[in-house]
Amino acid sequence: MKGLMKKIAVLLVTVLVTKLCAELSFGGLKFSVPENLAYKIVSFELGSTAPPVVEAEVTPTPTDSPNIIAESPNYAEQNPPNFEPPPSALPNDALIADGAEVQPVVAVTPAPYAGVPDDYAPKIENQTDAAIDALALLAEIPNISLSSGAPQILILHTHGSEAYSASDGYRTLDKTMNVVRVGDALTMELQNRGFNVVHDREMYDYPSYSGSYSRSGEAAAEWLKQYPSIQVVFDIHRDAAELADGTMYKSEYTPPNGASDTAQVMIIVTNGEKGLNHPNWQENMKLALDLQSVSDTRYPGLLRPLCISGQRYNEQLAPGYLLLEVGSSGNTVEEAAAAARLFADSAEITLKALIAE
Repeated sequence: MKGLMKKIAVLLVTVLVTKLCAELSFGGLKFSVPENLAYKIVSFELGSTAPPVVEAEVTPTPTDSPNIIAESPNYAEQNPPNFEPPPSALPNDALIADGAEVQPVVAVTPAPYAGVPDDYAPKIENQTDAAIDALALLAEIPNISLSSGAPQILILHTHGSEAYSASDGYRTLDKTMNVVRVGDALTMELQNRGFNVVHDREMYDYPSYSGSYSRSGEAAAEWLKQYPSIQVVFDIHRDAAELADGTMYKSEYTPPNGASDTAQVMIIVTNGEKGLNHPNWQENMKLALDLQSVSDTRYPGLLRPLCISGQRYNEQLAPGYLLLEVGSSGNTVEEAAAAARLFADSAEITLKALIAE
């Protein structure tokens, strides 16, 4: 009898909350349902003096980002039990909105390039069980064809709040001080070189860090659906490593042209061997090796060894989807932005070779 009464009560509550601006009363407590929200009942115990627990599903509203995903597909991927965040992930860092003064981006001058030497050997940090013939993959052309006159490259930030040495806790919502600014620099440099770039400046790790990859994956899938011509995706992060003395690691690179030091960049390729399907990961690897080889030749030391991870990080969504760690928490945002500009300078050679005639 009690179970039947509970079902009837839940049904009545469900009908009531679907009405716009309905006012509910339980045990003397009242609350109104705003008409601009969709609700679903999460739990309700018969005889409780408290109102039912309600979860609001808020329709996104425009922010300062020009690239809002109005409607994302149902992206089912969740972090599996053996999920390991990339090196840049510091989920316990505090999010702050600081107003630190922004310094000018470090100026860089392009270095000459005469091609990858015949004896080039890529440096790889393989964290997986996969046997990788890097030279054989480097000899193959990536299965990527970029269209002229249409969006070609997507830049986004799964962990947009990741920041640098000037930000307390190494995280901030200030887009002039976190990896979003680095994405701005990379976008500008690629656009100046004639590429059609979409920069999604959303913060997918705020207000909740958990589920960041699911949210950025939804966004990336939506962009790829809207612009099928996009085949290259750069997910920009910053690295995080603490030294034995407690200080944060700072990556450093000195350009050959005498310009000021910049941060370093690390490309991460995933193969999904830890439980997520990623059968075509070697296509991503081909592009990464091509980018690495050109950069190693033009700016030796700018790129750290190419990292192969057993995770997936949404890289299955496109043959040119790569995670980039630009700088570390010990670097300034200016050093990271300068590194992104140098990366764009060398990436131009690889990417222009992929444009369809």
